[in-house]
Amino acid sequence: MNQSCENSLSWATKIFNTINTGIVVIDPQTNIIKDINDKALVIIGKSRNDIVGHPCSDSFCNGCTDKCTIIKEDEDADLEDFESHIDRSDGSSITILKTLNMLLCEGKKYLIESFIDISALKSNMLKLKESETRAQTYLDVAPALVIALDLNGTLTMINKYGLDILECGPEVIGVNWFDVFISEIDRPDIKKVFADLTSGRRLFSFCENEIFTLKGNKRVLAWRNAVLKDTSGDIVAIIAAGNDITEQRIAECELERHWANEEERLEYTLKNLSILTQGNYA
Repeated sequence: MNQSCENSLSWATKIFNTINTGIVVIDPQTNIIKDINDKALVIIGKSRNDIVGHPCSDSFCNGCTDKCTIIKEDEDADLEDFESHIDRSDGSSITILKTLNMLLCEGKKYLIESFIDISALKSNMLKLKESETRAQTYLDVAPALVIALDLNGTLTMINKYGLDILECGPEVIGVNWFDVFISEIDRPDIKKVFADLTSGRRLFSFCENEIFTLKGNKRVLAWRNAVLKDTSGDIVAIIAAGNDITEQRIAECELERHWANEEERLEYTLKNLSILTQGNYA
């Protein structure tokens, strides 16, 4: 081997062992590991002697032998990224994201498996999912209609209490709030409040308006609206919490009618009393 080839091989070996991704070279006909880089050894937690020359299923292909069989049957098949698990020598288990590629070298095909440890990412995603589930539970037990609208007025989130008030199911996610639940007469005024919030002219607002459920029933809600910003400080959504005050407004109207009738009766009584009093002194 000339000096140029030796230098190229040395350079390739350095790259192979310094790249921050685990790489394993496998004979797809036998599943025997032919080579492995340093990062893969760290991820798997075994020595080179424990891996090279042994079947890949002994080290890190837990549950992946079927995929190797598929590659044997159709070596030209499209290979996709997928998740797998590695049982390390210390007894711990980690999750990896694996990519498969075929390499032709000196007339022979080799399977190149590259992978990264995504255990921390999966753990963080699980914690985030748990936080989202917990937050949704809090929203669902809140005695108020809670919604989130994007900057176009599209409904992106609603709690269970809100679904009950609107007499609908979760399929309303994705509809335009103003077009579906606000009357055409009230729409311009409510959209103006929304525009003030999305433009930043207001950071929160209090208002009261009527909505119509999917079954056509009218409800009156008192709203508290606020903006939601991303990490850059840009407004990305509007959060609104509405208290259903329909029964309260009905009771107030009934009370107003009652007092109006009482005033009318009192006025009628006083008028008759005045007439009778004038007759007695005539």
